[in-house]
Amino acid sequence: YHYGDAFGTFIAVGRNVTDGKMKAMNIFSGANIWEDSATGADEKILCTGEYGDGNLYAGCKTVGSGSSMFKKSTGGAFSDIGTFNSDAGIYQIVSYPDGNCMYLFTRNGGIYHVANGGTTFTQKKSSYPYSTNLTFWSPYGQNGQAAWLVGDRIYFILRESNLWKAQLWAYDIGDDAYIHIYTFGAGINPSKLIEFNGNLYLFDTNKNINRLQIWKYTVFTSSMERIHEIGRVGDTSTIKGNPVKDGESIYFVVDDGSSDYQIWQLDPNDNIFSGITPPAAFSSAVSMLGMSGQGNLAIFLNGASGTNLIDEYDAKPNNDRQTTGFITTNIFDADIPALDKLFYDATITFDVLVSGQT
Repeated sequence: YHYGDAFGTFIAVGRNVTDGKMKAMNIFSGANIWEDSATGADEKILCTGEYGDGNLYAGCKTVGSGSSMFKKSTGGAFSDIGTFNSDAGIYQIVSYPDGNCMYLFTRNGGIYHVANGGTTFTQKKSSYPYSTNLTFWSPYGQNGQAAWLVGDRIYFILRESNLWKAQLWAYDIGDDAYIHIYTFGAGINPSKLIEFNGNLYLFDTNKNINRLQIWKYTVFTSSMERIHEIGRVGDTSTIKGNPVKDGESIYFVVDDGSSDYQIWQLDPNDNIFSGITPPAAFSSAVSMLGMSGQGNLAIFLNGASGTNLIDEYDAKPNNDRQTTGFITTNIFDADIPALDKLFYDATITFDVLVSGQT
């Protein structure tokens, strides 16, 4: 399901498909770090991450009873911190460094507060806005980040079950209040969020046109806009795993529907660039993208195990490639793999169609 670079290496956390036990493993060595005692898929890990105190946390659920479990690892086995008897699982953990605490988002309504390293859980909200129609939207099992802190607000996605629409909301920590931000059109369900330079970026595939859309919410102006659309007519473009970032850019993996995976880059000026080609073994089977504590990109192979699971990039594209390779159009209807293979000195001129042309 998820990964993190806790304890100096990448840790994969998920569920053993053979016996249903929750487990954690070292991706580089393939060695098991921990395996839970519960069998038969009774318990599931829904989200993980490193928060505040450097430990690795996991939000879980018990199948059947709907109880929500919170676990912590200091470098080895996970231990139980606490269990809620309702709310059907912890689907997202958000760190709030200014308050030295974390906020836990559950599936069916309710936000909980817990101090870093603490064991006392305080329910801040018992439901989501209009809870009869809206549920917390998290792509668990796909390494999705569906809630993100920007300033003193936690932004998250709720989905209307009856209209299949997504809404962006914020939980204002200081005011202890919900704030509606934006309602997307039918078929648009952003589920991968990331903060960058104080703004919020949202990723997901538009189910109406099967193209990957990137939205930007500018916090200062409270404005939402679609800044990029990636895809080709007849193919379905999707993001694999979660977007990651360093101090210079956002990176994400795109499957354009033709078994040709690319690593894309979004710079601070929202210019987009597809100049990173995965190794041959990863060209058609990317599962996730990671960012190590040293600032290196790591790419994860889908369906592999042990030492064949990961490849790490020691260096990302330099500024010359970034500034000469990006394409400034907002809509991509062309053949993306062909554009990906352009060299530095190429120049493209797009002519506007006139009456009678198609």
